[in-house]
Amino acid sequence: MQNSTAETRDGLRRFFAWTFVVSALLMFAMIALEVFFPQGVRISPQSSAVLADALGSHAAMDIDLYDFQLLIMVAALVSCVASIVGLIIVAFVDSVESRKARRRRAIEARLRHPTGWHGQESSSAERPPPRNARLRELRQVVHDLK
Repeated sequence: MQNSTAETRDGLRRFFAWTFVVSALLMFAMIALEVFFPQGVRISPQSSAVLADALGSHAAMDIDLYDFQLLIMVAALVSCVASIVGLIIVAFVDSVESRKARRRRAIEARLRHPTGWHGQESSSAERPPPRNARLRELRQVVHDLK
């Protein structure tokens, strides 16, 4: 099934918009987490020792989620910027296509109605007589009789 280019651009526009919204929300959530927990979210040494025993290693692990939070925040920021750039590119392509369509319609209209080319009228020999020409002639004859 073939999609038209307009449907494809609409789909891309929706995709980039939703990507921007989700990544912006994720980025703002990570910033809020940083504001509310400035020291970072850390797992306690007791729970990390239990996790280390469960995994079979004897060294205690100190898991720091700050690096993971920073990674998510940077990925969300990159995704936001990429989706905004994508939206700008799709909008530019739409404007170019609409200009082409308007230009094409204008050329077709000029070809259908050649009297308006370049603001000049075509010669009277090419133009058909107006519909009320006979009525004008009749009025002229009546005025001449008076």
